[in-house]
Amino acid sequence: MGTSKIVAGAGVYVIIGLYALGFSAADQAVYNVGRSEAFHDQARQIANVGMRFAMGDMGSSSTPALPSGTVSLIGGSVSYTGDRPAGLTTSQVRVTSQSTYNGYQVTIVAILQWSGVKWTVQRVYQQVDAAEYSRLS
Repeated sequence: MGTSKIVAGAGVYVIIGLYALGFSAADQAVYNVGRSEAFHDQARQIANVGMRFAMGDMGSSSTPALPSGTVSLIGGSVSYTGDRPAGLTTSQVRVTSQSTYNGYQVTIVAILQWSGVKWTVQRVYQQVDAAEYSRLS
């Protein structure tokens, strides 16, 4: 009878140990996904800042030089360029802003519109990066 209690007790400890190991792996996975999302969000915010730098470069002129620049800030960097592809009017400019933060990259494309007084954001698109999906698995 004493041996069976030891075996049963050992079995309970093994089961508890396996649960603890599983919880530890789950905690690590949740941490990794959270960190990945935080870095990606920071990269997206830096890309938005690049778009704002482009708007600042164009100033209050309805016919500005197309913006272009690279800026390092808050642990990341952003490069932005402006162009006017076919299909846009003379009062519109497309700005592409690509940022990097801790190895994460985000590219946004914004259509800016001259409102008669200043440049305003008409639309913003975020380009999908397939590498971000692989980081989550």
